Amino acid sequence: MTSASGPAYVAAVLLLYADLPDTPLRPSPPDHSLARRLQEQGVSLPLVESALLLASLRRLIRPADAQPLPPIRSLAYFQPVIVELQQHPLPDGYLDYLRLKLRRVTHSMRHSTAVALLKSGVDLSTISHMLGHASLTTTNRYAKVDLEMKRKAIAKVRPVSRKSRTPWAKDITILDWLESL
Repeated sequence: MTSASGPAYVAAVLLLYADLPDTPLRPSPPDHSLARRLQEQGVSLPLVESALLLASLRRLIRPADAQPLPPIRSLAYFQPVIVELQQHPLPDGYLDYLRLKLRRVTHSMRHSTAVALLKSGVDLSTISHMLGHASLTTTNRYAKVDLEMKRKAIAKVRPVSRKSRTPWAKDITILDWLESL
């Protein structure tokens, strides 16, 4: 992100803030004031972006058994990280790394959410709508079906009875083939 001045700087900071996970979709008046103060203090946009990304990733990449954190309510949450980065600047190229890392983490979270919803019995079209996908094809990429889900799906199927053949549900080779998928 390039440097900006005046209202463009404030708008850029607020857009960066609103685009992060666990932040309000609409910044509050105190958030606007803080963004103006950051500009007045001469804090560069790349430094602000680095602080926002770093703090967000620290929140997202936590031990599985850690207590969940409440949502972020204010841009002020990021002030300590801004000060930290002013005192200890990030190495060159690290901002690009943070951008990539946040993209991967959020993608992974979307994938995990899609699979968890699918395993809970939510239908694929609802999941697609929740994730904002225009097509079910996109959602199918997220929602990989695991072996247990395949077994449950097979158990729900009732074959048409044919006296001349053994029902496919008792055909071990078909079940073996399905489990190999």
